[in-house]
Amino acid sequence: MSARPSTDRAGLARRTGTDAARAYAWLAVCLAELERPEEARAAIAAAREAAARHGSRIAAILGTAHRVLDDIEAAESLARAGLVEAWADGPGYAWVDDLRVCTELLEDLDLPTEPPALEPVEPPRLACEAELLAYIAELEAWA
Repeated sequence: MSARPSTDRAGLARRTGTDAARAYAWLAVCLAELERPEEARAAIAAAREAAARHGSRIAAILGTAHRVLDDIEAAESLARAGLVEAWADGPGYAWVDDLRVCTELLEDLDLPTEPPALEPVEPPRLACEAELLAYIAELEAWA
């Protein structure tokens, strides 16, 4: 197993100015699995820095890296945060890959995998909604 593809991906993202957070997070997992903890922690720090700039969803991936590094407390905290990130706005609007990573991590940590409770969201009203409804009613009257 080699960390080279992840290293290349992180470097390319960094050089092009795109979000490298996920690449660094997966690099951290690879390095942790290769028993290179110092480098894995450096990749975790780089992932957090990139995520702060881009608002990336990396909690579940970082939780996986911490799990491999035997930092169970951080892994549990990140797994729970990752579930909220991955679940996003609920069914139809969830990040499937992140849900898979998070669910595997939660199961590995013997934690519940139920999605977080979501509060119902009322869609925003259009400024001209009343006028539109009146116009639709007028068109229906013509029909």
